[in-house]
Amino acid sequence: ALHGGEVVDVPLLEGWAFDYEGLEAAARESKAVFIPSPNNPTGNTLPVALVERLLGTGALVVVDEAYIEFSRTPSLARRAPSEPGLVVLRTLSKWGGLAGLRFGYGVMHPQVADLLMRTKQPYNINVAAEAAALASFEDTAILDEHARTLAAERERISAALAGLGWVHPYASEAVFVLLRLGHEGQRVEGKTVRDGLRRRGIFPRFFDTPRLHDHIRISIGTPEQNDRVIAAFREIGEEQTRG
Repeated sequence: ALHGGEVVDVPLLEGWAFDYEGLEAAARESKAVFIPSPNNPTGNTLPVALVERLLGTGALVVVDEAYIEFSRTPSLARRAPSEPGLVVLRTLSKWGGLAGLRFGYGVMHPQVADLLMRTKQPYNINVAAEAAALASFEDTAILDEHARTLAAERERISAALAGLGWVHPYASEAVFVLLRLGHEGQRVEGKTVRDGLRRRGIFPRFFDTPRLHDHIRISIGTPEQNDRVIAAFREIGEEQTRG
């Protein structure tokens, strides 16, 4: 643990819902709470009612909004500067396409920023990352349009896969979709589908954990790439029927 800190995990409930009571109880015994919104890999966002409850515990609430630009849920960033108990983390890795440059930032109350500046490492971002970030912020319209296009593709591919009958997408507000696999009460192993997709040149994310054995996560690409994914799932489903 970093500096003697202890990490306390609070698992999501059935259907990947946030555990209000569990999170609030853990927050009362903690210095800080870290929650991604949208969450990875489930794609759901943090309800405002839960934010209020967590802020009421006295713990510092840190919300990672790496995928918020693809979401219908408003960002908490405008609230953070006037709320000492709230920190919002953002990045240009997803929306801005600058993953290789590792540019991220936090939005917070000035008092919190002052404390962080006293303890942070002396090295800042490199000049290439700074130049790319400034250029991105000067032309956010094209990035926002790209995010809207990906969000529309997310809904299209989710509907198409749901129509196959054995693929069950969870509602997502990120740039990926978590899929539960199975039909007529029979689970389909995520690893099996992952391998079938790999053979077709498609590389999804499989999580080798008990609750996700029959799930995989797919990222949203271009319309042409998404059409390939839909066709691949259709072929895999036909193979299972014949098999």
